This record gives sequence, structure tokens and C-alpha cells, in this order.
Amino acid sequence: MNNVKVLKYDSEKCTGCLSCQLACSFQRLQLYNPEKAALKIKPSYGINNPSAIYCRHCVNPPCLKACEFGAMKMVNGVVEINKEKCTSCGLCIEKCPFNAIFLEEENVYKCDQCKGKFNCAQVCITGAITAIERKGEE
Repeated sequence: MNNVKVLKYDSEKCTGCLSCQLACSFQRLQLYNPEKAALKIKPSYGINNPSAIYCRHCVNPPCLKACEFGAMKMVNGVVEINKEKCTSCGLCIEKCPFNAIFLEEENVYKCDQCKGKFNCAQVCITGAITAIERKGEE
């Protein structure tokens, strides 16, 4: 898996502006709605920094193993969902260790890295979200 890029999130740099979520929802649905993003920033109130929920495109993805319908596959280091094969059963959602697979109106979705564009990282002016090369077995 050479030259596979993944997202990296730095909570100390995140201001919680949700620009990343807006870029994500627009990429997915041509709609600016952070609720519909495949990346979720959880704001903090108080002493904690914001946290992020996003797909890590695991080396050995539990979601892919859980799918009994062959609807998930690894393509160039990115876990993709075949919408025609997906039954929205939720097995992948249950097995995701990062809670980064979502169900909306009977459609399962997750980060697809904007097909290599990483729009969330492109709009993050603080550098809290970046696209980096995967190292080893991350």
C-alpha cells in the first residue's frame, strides 16, 4: 500500500468552524449542510478541544469484514461502498471502531476522501485537518 493518503486531525489546531463539514457535505450532495457530512467535528465547551469523527480507512477494516453482501471493498487504500450492493443492514456501522459510518434515509455513507481531493483538508485554514501518507500499519 504505497503512497496511500489518509486524513490526520489535530484537535489543538481546530477552532470548530465546521468549514470541513461544509466542504464535505457539498462534495457529497452539492448542499452546504454540516449535518450531512461524512466527517463530524464535535465542538467542545470548556477545557477540551474539539474532536473529530472520520473514517481512517483502516489497513484491515473491520467494516469490510463485517459486510456480508460484498458492498464494501478496498480500492487503493480507500474503503468504498458499492451502493447497488449495500442493503443498509448496519453491520459495517456496528463494527467501525471510530463510529465513522453513517446511515441517512436508508443509505449508508462514509468518507471517500473526495475521490483523492480531500476537500476538508483543502478548506481547513488552521491545518487541523491534513492529508498525509499512511505510515506502516496505521
